[in-house]
Amino acid sequence: MPDQKFSRGKSFYQREPLTTRLKNLIHDYPEGVGIVKELVQNADDAGASLVHITFDWRIHEYTNLPDIGMSKLMGAAILVYNDSVFLEEDFNNIQNLGEGGKKKTLWKTGRFGVGFNSVYHVTDYPSFISKDRIVFFDPHASDVDAAPLAAAFQELTQGEAGRSWALDEWWNHPEFMKVYEAGGLQHGEADFKGTLFRLPLRTEEHAKYSKIRNQAFTRSKNIKPLIDDLAKVGEELLLFLKSVVEIRIFTIEADGSHHETLSIMTENSDE
Repeated sequence: MPDQKFSRGKSFYQREPLTTRLKNLIHDYPEGVGIVKELVQNADDAGASLVHITFDWRIHEYTNLPDIGMSKLMGAAILVYNDSVFLEEDFNNIQNLGEGGKKKTLWKTGRFGVGFNSVYHVTDYPSFISKDRIVFFDPHASDVDAAPLAAAFQELTQGEAGRSWALDEWWNHPEFMKVYEAGGLQHGEADFKGTLFRLPLRTEEHAKYSKIRNQAFTRSKNIKPLIDDLAKVGEELLLFLKSVVEIRIFTIEADGSHHETLSIMTENSDE
């Protein structure tokens, strides 16, 4: 018989905020072209043949967002598309910190293990679309966790650091979904034939409040050197990939004009 003198006590244990964990993790991954390398390597592990990166410098207009906090997602962003789709294990692995899926597959260069977290050099609000799902990460649990459909999902609680939805549910908010069109998403598409990451750039204003990194990710200081470095190492990078044979970079200026910035392709891919 349990000793009746003892109650269950109170929960008391050591823990670490997710933002602190991510702040420490990104120190292990270089910024700049290293971020692109991680995403390209993930795409390569997934069997993708091409990776398209779009720097979208537009500030997207809006009148009706699912949650006003999501206005932070409407500015300039990097969109990274590849033509592979997530497996169920990928959806699981990308949620893991630490070694993630790498420990079980050491031969892979980074299929959504810790390397994905290099994106937090760039943003506090990464999101992605693959197959029939759209996923938002919100490590500060401040702007996305109570976003749309909250009334319909009574189990949704404040303080969650991310959320996944069926892609077709978000077409109730077409104004917001336009931010993904630059990466290849078509209006009303409910089964996306690829994977598209969107990384809203951390602005000077957002950096003041970020608990992950208090430095903005800007065009002159960060993006231009990234593209310059990729132009130098891109051909060598393709040599060591198994399936990706094309990396293309596009730029959409603030006025909406669109141009190709860089193209690196393997001409003799069969060999």
